[in-house]
Amino acid sequence: MQSHLAQALVFVPTYSPEAMAVAGRSVAGVPPLVRSLMTLQLAGLENIVLLVAPDQKERVVQFLERYPERKLPQYTILCYDEPYCVSSPVLTQLEMLMAPQFLLMDTNLLFNAALAQNMLKAPVSNTELVELMDGVISLPCYTATSAIFPELQKIVAQGVLSIEGCLRHLREHFKRKPLSNESAYSTFLLKRLNDIEVAEKFLCENLRLSTHGIVAKHFNKRISLPMSLFFSKIWMKPNVITSLNLFIGVMSGVFVANGRDPFAMLFGAFLFQLASVIDGCDGEVAKLTFRFSKYGGHFDTIVDYISLFAFIIGLIIGHWNATHSAWSFVISGNLLLWVSAFLGLVIWVVRNNSRSASLIAFEQDFIDKLPSTYPAWVFWMLRTGKFFIKKDFFSLVAFVLALFGELFWWLYAANIMTMIGFFLVAYLVYREIGVAKRV
Repeated sequence: MQSHLAQALVFVPTYSPEAMAVAGRSVAGVPPLVRSLMTLQLAGLENIVLLVAPDQKERVVQFLERYPERKLPQYTILCYDEPYCVSSPVLTQLEMLMAPQFLLMDTNLLFNAALAQNMLKAPVSNTELVELMDGVISLPCYTATSAIFPELQKIVAQGVLSIEGCLRHLREHFKRKPLSNESAYSTFLLKRLNDIEVAEKFLCENLRLSTHGIVAKHFNKRISLPMSLFFSKIWMKPNVITSLNLFIGVMSGVFVANGRDPFAMLFGAFLFQLASVIDGCDGEVAKLTFRFSKYGGHFDTIVDYISLFAFIIGLIIGHWNATHSAWSFVISGNLLLWVSAFLGLVIWVVRNNSRSASLIAFEQDFIDKLPSTYPAWVFWMLRTGKFFIKKDFFSLVAFVLALFGELFWWLYAANIMTMIGFFLVAYLVYREIGVAKRV
């Protein structure tokens, strides 16, 4: 017996055999049937009904077995009556399962969690139907009430209908309230098998545009996303990609430790830049295939630290091998001190201000939420500093410097930037702790 009623009804379209086939085909590693269910879970929906063709039910169940460590939403799978029609018994089951207000949507519509939340919150009466609009085009996504079922029972009593016939009847007999598809609610409707490749590019482009770092958005992601799409299709685990990235990061430190061979230094800097690119793949694969976890976030963060310290230590050793100067110990000691202090302070802030294990949370849950009462110079330094301390930027700088045979200048710049960063974050933390105590 179900603990609560379903908040969404996701149906496989039946207007063409090709559209039905698309629902079960892999799109970036996940069929639309499963992708819609997982996206609705991200939107906070805990109970979902899938209306599928009889031969698709087993495929859905088998695919969901790929998530043994993830708590799935409660779902019920109902099948069309032959030949792929909605009959009176099917409608009776749906009326018993669905909440008073629910989402009604085509499983071949790619959407994000924000859209589902917005649609479900839309006010709708028993005589209305909220219809998602993309300009003047109507998309198969609606907010409906349980009042649609008695109306459909009347028309189905005259003969079974397809799901498209049911929707057409509802659109003709219920007042339609258009809801604009805003830019934040990006959607893509798959109608043909040839649309799958375009849909995968659509998903990847959404991930790229949501990236904050300038270098990552316009350079790294254009390399990492095609790789992530391939990894998603072969169902590679994100943690395996993170482990590969750990090896590349450590090897970058091994090569730059040479210090005297410019080609070894350049190759080490190249590996450091490559690690920065592949660093995005584990998260991209996790998002494309819904396999993100807090453990994965912790593991990725630890690997980032190890790779960074491996490169720094390797570069320090390389500086000693190249100069045999006591100045190497001054540079190395100072840099390791400030990097450790800065990262330690950032980790402390993340643990006390966010549920996330990722360092991205430092920016989203702390920096972006600072009150506007701070001096203007603080926000100027934050805007500027966020750009310079991102891994995508400083790894590219290291590679460019290595191309010109000046990689050791990276050490000097890193000393200055980490020292400034530590004192700025310490100042912010001191101010925020003071405010919290006064409150």
